[in-house]
Amino acid sequence: MEPARCRLFSVIGERMRPFITAKDNPKYKLWKSLSSRKHREKEGLFLTEGPVLIEEALGSERTLTEALIIRSGSEDNEDTAALAEKAESLNVKVYVLSGQLFDELTDTETGRDAIAVLRIPGNLPESVENGLVILDRIQDPGNMGTILRTAEAAGFDGVVAIKGTVDAFSPKVVRAAAGAVLRMPIRYVDSEEEAVKICREEGLLVVAGDPLGENLYEAGDLSGRTALVIGNEGAGVSDSLLARADIRAGIPMEGNTESLNAAVAAAIMMYEIVRQRGQMTCRKN
Repeated sequence: MEPARCRLFSVIGERMRPFITAKDNPKYKLWKSLSSRKHREKEGLFLTEGPVLIEEALGSERTLTEALIIRSGSEDNEDTAALAEKAESLNVKVYVLSGQLFDELTDTETGRDAIAVLRIPGNLPESVENGLVILDRIQDPGNMGTILRTAEAAGFDGVVAIKGTVDAFSPKVVRAAAGAVLRMPIRYVDSEEEAVKICREEGLLVVAGDPLGENLYEAGDLSGRTALVIGNEGAGVSDSLLARADIRAGIPMEGNTESLNAAVAAAIMMYEIVRQRGQMTCRKN
């Protein structure tokens, strides 16, 4: 009986954790399916790696953590053991996964020993105090993650992503966002009409990034509650969205550069809005 039990459980001290070694295990099949956007959306779950993000998820007031997966053989690692103990103190189930299966599940090659299964956070807040960022088919995961991170830092209340925008809960975006996906409300909509409707219902000034628009620094009063529209890396903001904008603002540039990286442009525009609001000060750590 003892060998059979050891195939089912990993025993650490007085703790006994489910030990998964088979690819056809239902839990493992579910976790593996989360590499697909379709299944992330269906299950309302995504994966994240690394002690910093997992620690933050475990400490979140939004109770995001569904399960913690640790690599077999790492149970005695101090950091991994601390994560597992914290998870169990929060009634989060901890599973031990064989090294081979763990390697197939991880998205990085950094030798990390823990993966968290997280619930996708909820929708936009009931009321928008400062503003929203509208993403019109942003494709690059690095840009998406950086925009989410910057939007949080600049005090925006949430992000609305129009259909065609990269999945905010894909592994590359999660890493680039450095935890912002755990805190920044994100809503995906099927059309730009739906995105504009949200802005109008909230009474937001719609400002679209447009290289041919007015000079950002002369475009008018941006100090109110604002929806900032950031366009696709190649095509920019769609013509129909530009037509619906209250202000079309461009960033002045010299030299032969035709355009800025989408995340850089978004950051410049967000912080011009912040500057005009005059409401933020540098945080002292």
